[in-house]
Formats: sequence, structure tokens, C-alpha cells
Amino acid sequence: MITPYIISPATNACALACYQMTARSFFSDVDTGEIARITGWKPGHMVWAFPFWLWMMERGVRVHEYDTIAYVAWAERGIAGLEESLDAASLDYVIQRTENLKACEEPLRRCLEHPNFSFTRQEPDLATLRQGLSPNSVCEVAVCSKTLDKEPGFSLHKVVVLEAPENRIILHDPVWPGASPRPFRSEAVDDFLPAWQLGKELTVYERV
Repeated sequence: MITPYIISPATNACALACYQMTARSFFSDVDTGEIARITGWKPGHMVWAFPFWLWMMERGVRVHEYDTIAYVAWAERGIAGLEESLDAASLDYVIQRTENLKACEEPLRRCLEHPNFSFTRQEPDLATLRQGLSPNSVCEVAVCSKTLDKEPGFSLHKVVVLEAPENRIILHDPVWPGASPRPFRSEAVDDFLPAWQLGKELTVYERV
């Protein structure tokens, strides 16, 4: 399976670019604009994965999500359930960057009920990532781009991991428009892990 490199179409659209790369890995002729429509992406807002997961699962792709967020509580009790797994600062970060957080609840419930979806509530580790990587899979992870770039501050960022040899992580980094493209970005494991530990998410897509 070949994962193409796609630059983020706008600021705060790294997740959309990753979904486009993932979709193209499984379905080479898919229109990237269709992925933007499926996710309901709008410039300046976070792009949640739930509608994209549903689109992929309906096309025979299995999705396994590793995250510390209490998805079941969120689906059942809305923002009150989401508060169980996010501190006040993290919850505010999400609310300020999501156009309509309540609108996420229905597609999340459908994901949790889908036979091609599985969820493990845990902080993923390097062994889990390496286990998820295969010729028939795509792995997306959330990182802190500031930490990965050795800069101060926090910025949640999504990338596609391609390989994880002994001491390196090879990834497609969908940089902002105007920045130098970073396909096949190579980072030392010791530099990657602190950035990933701030993102705390891994999504593995594989053919059923």
C-alpha cells in the first residue's frame, strides 16, 4: 500500500490532510474534496474523525482507535461525559476549536456501534504503533507539533506514520500552506515519543 503525501489545505486542517492521505492509500481515485465534505471541514476549526471513520468502515476498512478520551461517556452524556477524560484546559482547547462539539455525538455513537470499529481506552505506546504498521494498514497519530519541532508551546497536530524502524519514526507531516513540505520526515524515537505523549492518540486503519 502506498500512502501519498498531501499538504494541509489550511491552518488547523492537518487532520483533514491525514484523512485524505489515508483515504487515498486505500482508494487511489478518491476525490480529496469529497473527504473535506464528508468531515464537514471548515477553515479555522478542528476536524473530528467520526464521519470519516464511518465513510471508511462502510467501504470495508477496519478502524481501531487508541485514545485516553472516554468516548463511550461522551456518546452517552455529551460534553458532561467528555469532561471525565479532559482537564479544564484541554476541554477549553477543544471547545474553542470545534464549531459544534455537540454535533460530534451522533456520528461517534454510530462509530461505537459499527462492526468494523474497535476502541481501546489507553495511551498508545511504541509497541502498539509498530504492531499496527503493516503493508495493509495506515497509522495516524496525534502529536504536539511544538514539541516535535523543539519549540515552546502546545499545538495539537496529526501526522501519518509510515515506518518505525529500531531508532527512527518515518512520517508524512502535512505542514501548513507556505511551509516546506515534509514527506517522509524522519525523527529519532527519543524525539518523537515526547511529542506523541502529549497527543495521546493512535488510529489504525486496515483492510477487513
